[in-house]
Amino acid sequence: MYFWEQSFARLVHRARKLEIRKIRQAMILRALNLALNFVAPKIIAFACILLYLLDGRKLSAEVVFVTLSLLGHLQEIITYLFPSAISHCVELYISVKRIEVQYFFLRFKTNF
Repeated sequence: MYFWEQSFARLVHRARKLEIRKIRQAMILRALNLALNFVAPKIIAFACILLYLLDGRKLSAEVVFVTLSLLGHLQEIITYLFPSAISHCVELYISVKRIEVQYFFLRFKTNF
């Protein structure tokens, strides 16, 4: 084995450890997001009914039915589309930063 191969192997090993750490973090966040997708609608419904009661109003089956129906219609927006919109905004921000870096280097290259 050549001398440079050992240092290169260490470098690759460090890069793989970092990559595995990042993948593990991403999987933990994905698992939390999935768990929240199941729990969030129930927590939101409970909070809405609780706030209704704390406002001093009387709870009836009609109020609960209408509240749960409306929240059922909003469930897709709350649990799927909103997190998706946030992730797309983050991807957009990263893409804009990459374009800015490329533009800067192209401009820097043409000036010299």
